[in-house]
This record gives sequence, structure tokens and C-alpha cells, in this order.
Amino acid sequence: MADFQIEPLSSSLFNQAKQFVETNEKYSVSLSAMISAIKVPTPAAPQGNVYCIFKTENSSRTLEGVFGITHGELILHNVPFLFEDSPLRSAPDNFGDLRTKLLKEVSELLKPHKIFSIMGEAASSDFFCEAAGKEPVCRRSYILMEYKPHTAEADFARFSPKSLLQQGFFMRSCLQSDAEALYPLQKEYDIVEVLPPGTEHNEFACKMSLKKNLAYHLIYAVFYGNKPVAKAGTNAMGTYYFQIGGVFTAKEWRNKHLARAAVGAVVKEALVRGKKPVLFVKNQNEPAKTSYTHAGFVPCADYEICYF
Repeated sequence: MADFQIEPLSSSLFNQAKQFVETNEKYSVSLSAMISAIKVPTPAAPQGNVYCIFKTENSSRTLEGVFGITHGELILHNVPFLFEDSPLRSAPDNFGDLRTKLLKEVSELLKPHKIFSIMGEAASSDFFCEAAGKEPVCRRSYILMEYKPHTAEADFARFSPKSLLQQGFFMRSCLQSDAEALYPLQKEYDIVEVLPPGTEHNEFACKMSLKKNLAYHLIYAVFYGNKPVAKAGTNAMGTYYFQIGGVFTAKEWRNKHLARAAVGAVVKEALVRGKKPVLFVKNQNEPAKTSYTHAGFVPCADYEICYF
């Protein structure tokens, strides 16, 4: 009879777990970066503990999932059999039994934790919410989109911001020295896109996070004069994929293709580095989904972020 075992990531399991996650990396770029950072530490990746999910049956043992719990109590996960076609899903009744068994194992492991957030593919996020044993105070639904060059209206490998920016605007890569100038834009982004309802903006934490991102991630901003009015960057760098995030345009500057220009610059840089770009966009944000579709991004999964 099939069952599950959960084991902490060890040196003997490292390569197996890393390859497993990299096979499905577009669903969990942050987790992939977290695992890689165990061997090659980097401040750009989340820190915490990683666990392997093994299915056992008779004398066989197969790796079916990997998840991480960061020091900030964020769960990152890559458990494809919960949402993709696989032998484990071939018999619906059996799948239900397997899911119940895994739920029990994960629930036991999560008991000592005070989970703050769960982030990743939607069906798996729902599973980990159930395992956490409490209802999120905020659940946000997104579409995960992957860049496919043949669907793009423009070739971002040869992208120039001049093709989208009107006179008076310019764009450049940002440095830590740009933190103060970027802060008002980042503050607005955090309030609108990131903070759960009822959470107050923390200026110190926001500025510290922004400086860290400027030091270790790509961030491009569109300026009007000396004022940043739109931005985009990376928020996770995996082995094969870059996850684009922090895409935002100040309200008074929208509908001028500014964010699309910044995203284009990040996509171009990713392609130069041999990486595949992915991003996630809110389900109800039709203008953004349309813009990303024109830019060559296609839906590849439902995505969810839950806050407790």
C-alpha cells in the first residue's frame, strides 16, 4: 500500500531534490533559488528549511514533491502530482486516498510553525493551506504566465525602450543609490499589490527590502525627469527561469506603455543570460493580462498567494 514520508533535505538528497524542482522550475522559481543557495549562499534567495516528499510502496521509493519553509514562515512548494497529469492522478479514488495520507504527514510537520504565507501553484497552495489547519485572512488568485518568443509582437532579444517610450521618458537599470528616489513608487506598489488587508505600511522594512533587491536583483525604472514613474524587476532567479515581479506604474502615468517597456528590458536581460522569464498577474487585472499577452506571455498555471 502506498504511503508518504517527509524528510529534511540532506546532502545525500540535495542533487535529487534540486533536479526535481528544476524540472518544474517555472512553478516555483523562488524554491529553486532557495535550494541552490544551500550549496552556494546568496542574499537574493530565501533562507529556511527544505523538505522532500517521498511516495513509498512495497520496496520502491519515489520523490513526488519538494517544499520549503522560510525563516519568515513562508511556504514555497513544488508538488506537481497535486495539479499535473501523473500516474498518481490516473485513478481519482486512489488519488484522494493518497492526498489524504500526504495531508496528514504535512499537517504534523507544520504544527510547530506559525505560517505567515503560502505562495505557488493554486491547487498545491490550497493543499498547504488545508495542512496548516487554518483559513487564510487573505487569498489572492493569479495567472502564472511564461514568455514564449514566437507569440510576442516584438522581439525582446533586440528590444529598445525607445520603441515604446514617448518623448520626455527614459529608462535605465537601477542601483542601490536609487533607493530613495524609488521609495515612493515602491511604497505605492506594496500598498496596492502586496500588503494583506489591514496591514500597515512599514517604511523602514520597505526601504530595507528595496535596497536588498537593488543590490541583488534586476530592477529597471522609467523616469520622467528625475522621477521614477514605472518599474519592473526580478524577485526570484532560478537555474533556468527568472521570475519577474514588482511591476508597477504610478496611477497618473498609466496607459503609456511604461511598465511594458520596463518588463521588456527585464525580459531582454533574462534572454541574454539564457533564462526563461515568468511572471504572475492578478486574475481580475484584464488590462495587465492583455498587455502581457501582447508582449509574448502565455498562461501556464493558476497561482495563489495566501496570507494568515
